[in-house]
Amino acid sequence: MDPRWGISFMQQGEGWTWEEIASNLTVTDVFDTEASSTLGQPWGVVRMSQSVAPLGDFAAHMQFSWDSAGTNAAMQRLILRLQDDEGAGIATAVYHDNLIAGTGTGIFGIEGQGTHLGAGALELAGSATVDITRVGDVVTILWDGQEVFSGESSRVLSKVRLEFWHYGYERNGVTSVFGTESVDVLTIAGTIVPSPAGLAVIGLLALAGRRRR
Repeated sequence: MDPRWGISFMQQGEGWTWEEIASNLTVTDVFDTEASSTLGQPWGVVRMSQSVAPLGDFAAHMQFSWDSAGTNAAMQRLILRLQDDEGAGIATAVYHDNLIAGTGTGIFGIEGQGTHLGAGALELAGSATVDITRVGDVVTILWDGQEVFSGESSRVLSKVRLEFWHYGYERNGVTSVFGTESVDVLTIAGTIVPSPAGLAVIGLLALAGRRRR
C-alpha cells in the first residue's frame, strides 16, 4: 500500500484484513471489539488518511464495489471524506448499510447538508462510481454519472480519508457480517492554492503487487 496512507482504528475497531492487486484495494473484514445486542452502539472503524497539496477547484473520482456475502445481515459502510487541513468536512460520499434485515443505500453530504438514495436502494452486491467536483465554491456530487447533490464550500481541500466500518451485532440467533468492500480507483486532480496557475494530479491509490494482513 502507498506509504503515504496513515492507518488508524476508531471507535471499536481493532484490526482488519485486506488485499491489494494492482490499483485495487479490497477489505475483507473489519474487526469490531464487541458485538452488541442493540443498535446505536459504536462501530468498528478503519480509517485511511492522506494529506494532499492544498486544492481550490478539484475533481475527485472513485470507483468502488461492495458485496454483502449474500445476506441482509451485512452491516457495513465505506466512506470517502474530503476535508480541509483542520479536518472540517467539504464533501462526503457513503455506501451505508446499517440494517440487520435490509440492504444499503448511498448518502452524500456537503458541509453538513445532504441527501440519500432511499432506504434499501442498493442490491446486496454492486459497484458504483462517485465524482465530486468543485468550481469556485460550488461542489457537485455525481453517483454513476447522475447528479445527486450540490452545495457550496470554500474550504481548501487538504485531506482525504477512506473509512471502512463494521457493526458487530448479535441477537436472537442473528449475527451481523462484513462482506467485502473494494476501491478500484481513487484519483484527485485540482488547482493548487494560492497559485492559480498550479495544477496537481494526484493518484491516491497507486497500489502494486498483492499483500495480505
